[in-house]
Amino acid sequence: MIYEYKCKPCKLLTEVVKSVKEIDKDEYCFKCGKKMKRLISMPFRNIDGSFWAEHLDDQPVWIKNRRHYKEELKKRGLTDSAL
Repeated sequence: MIYEYKCKPCKLLTEVVKSVKEIDKDEYCFKCGKKMKRLISMPFRNIDGSFWAEHLDDQPVWIKNRRHYKEELKKRGLTDSAL
């Protein structure tokens, strides 16, 4: 399974592949060494391509399109390797 993690101090967003048995294993940031928080994200998209991005901040952000998503990432100092 793929799990998303976010480091609050340095705002690193990353994905970790691990088995369901390892779900409770803590993950640590490779940049600052702090314990990261596992995120729960919803892979839902509307027909027009809009979706809720729950992994960008403490509050979900409504993303209108791909360009808007890139802008929101940049605003937070984040990157998405898939883009």
